[in-house]
Amino acid sequence: MMREITMPKTGVNVTEVTVTKWLVSPGDEIKDGQAIVEIESYKATQEVSAQWDGTVEKLLVAEGDEVECNAPIAIVRTNL
Repeated sequence: MMREITMPKTGVNVTEVTVTKWLVSPGDEIKDGQAIVEIESYKATQEVSAQWDGTVEKLLVAEGDEVECNAPIAIVRTNL
C-alpha cells in the first residue's frame, strides 16, 4: 500500500518549515521511528521520523523547499 508522509506541525504558530536535508533516498528501506528528513523553523532544526516500516518510493519536496505543515513530503510503500 502506498502511504504519504506529511510534514508535521512543529509548533503552535508554525505554518511552514524548510527542508534542510533528506536522510533517505528513493529505494531506501525505512523503519517506523527512523529519522528521514531534517527541517528548520525559526532557526531551530529538528528531525522528522517515518511513521511506518516500508520503502521510500518518492520524495515530493527538495532540500531548500519551504513546505506547509500537513503537506505531503514523501511516498512510502508499506506492507499494511
